[in-house]
Amino acid sequence: MQRGLRVVDPGSRLEGEKLTGAVKLMAALTLEGPTRSFEGVEHLEGVVHVLRTARVLPAMHAPAYQRRAQAGAGAPASSNHSARQVAELYAYPAPAHCLPGEGQCLGLIEMAGTYSTQDIAHYFETFAPMPVITHVPAGEGPKEPNYTFDVHITMDVELAGTICPGAKIVLYNRHSQDFAIQDLYRVMATAIFDTQNQPSVLSVAWCAPEGADASISEAEEAALNELLVKAALLGITICAPSGDFGSMNPVHASEKQGLPLLVMGPVTCYPAASPLVLACGGTKLIAEGGRIREEVVWNQLAQRWSIEDERGHVVYSGLGGASGGGVSLLNSLPAYQEGLDVPEAVTMTARGTVVQPLERHRGRGIPDIAASADLLHGYHIHFNGQWGSGGATSAASPMLAGLIVRLNQMLGRRLGFINPFLYELQREKKNLFRTTEQGSNGGYDARPGEVWNPCTGLGSPIGENILQALEVLYE
Repeated sequence: MQRGLRVVDPGSRLEGEKLTGAVKLMAALTLEGPTRSFEGVEHLEGVVHVLRTARVLPAMHAPAYQRRAQAGAGAPASSNHSARQVAELYAYPAPAHCLPGEGQCLGLIEMAGTYSTQDIAHYFETFAPMPVITHVPAGEGPKEPNYTFDVHITMDVELAGTICPGAKIVLYNRHSQDFAIQDLYRVMATAIFDTQNQPSVLSVAWCAPEGADASISEAEEAALNELLVKAALLGITICAPSGDFGSMNPVHASEKQGLPLLVMGPVTCYPAASPLVLACGGTKLIAEGGRIREEVVWNQLAQRWSIEDERGHVVYSGLGGASGGGVSLLNSLPAYQEGLDVPEAVTMTARGTVVQPLERHRGRGIPDIAASADLLHGYHIHFNGQWGSGGATSAASPMLAGLIVRLNQMLGRRLGFINPFLYELQREKKNLFRTTEQGSNGGYDARPGEVWNPCTGLGSPIGENILQALEVLYE
């Protein structure tokens, strides 16, 4: 239990838990933020409950993997980075006398797909000690190959295992066939209430647009957010990709000649849009001589990408992708983002030649932080017997989750719901993040002098500085 809250009655996973604790702490976890002042009672008890839904939703990803042709037996492309190199560029703290992540558990939230043990073995022979990988099924679905999700699972395991080779990596997989919200809820609940492995950090490989056709409604988000409250109470940090289509996301999906046809709109992605989640955006990282030469917003929207599976079938054809970011229409602005330049979400209307705002909304801004996501300068990934380039915000999420695991290890505690502290410390100019000052994700720009922007959030991490600031905070 985190920061003074405890479970009085654990109830069931689906029915809720009875909690007791200070009002200020409970309010922080119900999105009011830890700095808000309160009057009246200082203590209360109540029930955190979860609604049940079975609505079907689409999983939306830009390409996360690019095959690179290699000569002979093949080797990682020199234009890419290893996950370890990126961790060093971001100054991830590392213990002196044991492996990074030792004694910790990092959970990977997957909806479908699997990975090849040969790919994983070959990758870790090249880059890092093989971590302990455990599988926890969250359903009875068949383990059928799914190229898109196989890529994401392989990338998640390889990146997370490189950053935290001493940690136990637990793969929670629903093996879903229809991607119902009930499936997402079940796999999340399985991980959050896993008393055997007790993950301290979860990285979600999935995202979908808010309020879109056949996607997540306001009521459904509210139900899932209550599950995220439980994770925070248990001291679990949840990282999720902010999306891979910049400031726009698919709001309607159909098929034309066997290929997906997407209608785009200015909506954010869930679960990153929840204020209880650490939303992970993407950058384009250029390094020379072991130092960062340049880091800008990841944006390949001007490029058209076509991705084929091993049989030559086109599995994706469309935009090249960009760091997801913008303003949630379903989640209000959290207290920890008050006073920042989070733009309003404005709905416009036109009657004849008269154009005027119809509605303004002050919502949760995403992302919170960012990491390298550019496919052309991506991460070394071994998939389907080939070396390739991994990227997109689906890669940023396990990279940043790995940082939180290392911080937990170094501090000897669970950081849990860390968002308010990261924002507060960065506002105090503790230099926790490298602010991105150049680039755009389509609808929003990164500019000098801003603490936060809707492209990369607070920026990319400076891990040692984050550790030092948290050590002082927890003294």
